[in-house]
Amino acid sequence: MTPPKTDAAAKPDSLINKHDGLQYWQNATADVDGMLGGVPALFRPISRIDLQGSRTFLARLGIGSRAKVSRCMEGGAGIGRITDGLLAHVADQVDIVEPVAKFTRALRDCPAVRRIDNVGLEDWAPPPDGTRYDLVWTQWCLGHLTDAQVVAYLTRCRGALVPGTGVLVVKENLSTSGQDVFDPVDSCVTRQEETWTRLFQQAGLGVIRQEPQRGLPETGRTRLLPVMMYALKP
Repeated sequence: MTPPKTDAAAKPDSLINKHDGLQYWQNATADVDGMLGGVPALFRPISRIDLQGSRTFLARLGIGSRAKVSRCMEGGAGIGRITDGLLAHVADQVDIVEPVAKFTRALRDCPAVRRIDNVGLEDWAPPPDGTRYDLVWTQWCLGHLTDAQVVAYLTRCRGALVPGTGVLVVKENLSTSGQDVFDPVDSCVTRQEETWTRLFQQAGLGVIRQEPQRGLPETGRTRLLPVMMYALKP
């Protein structure tokens, strides 16, 4: 979540290497600190603030513990920080997509979790049983996909939504450099808002609501990148 380094020699998303990204996460610890890239070591309340912001955002979309949806899919779930902290409280059933199997072991005991697919988002396909989702949540992982892969993934998500009422939420960091920026540490791209707008349009999705994550902590000269939440519908 800290500002990544810039590599201006090539189109940023062309530098993404799937193997390098997976290796980074295979080496990460299966805890909140590992999921947030070490950020909690500097900003202890970040997970709580993030979950509260997401909870408020969903409430404004009419989704909450008193107005649950039937089925949700979480793309890039990791250890289930968001599954346990948010989605299991707003959905009766949650399907998980997460390429790193060691992260999802504990989720097998979560009563709300219906299905776990240990595949990358670029390889995920909607369940063959025709499942439709009221809510698809994808946070802090689309940076590991190229622009074309993001569009393809969002297009598949669009097709898996409950017609008319289903909503797709994307929550991601925003580049403040005036361009998309590649980070070689975990082989991902931080995109600027203009890029996200273009990718959503290419996937046939419109933004019905967007809000920044508020209350992100600062310490001295260290600041986190801005985070934006987008609610999307076909």
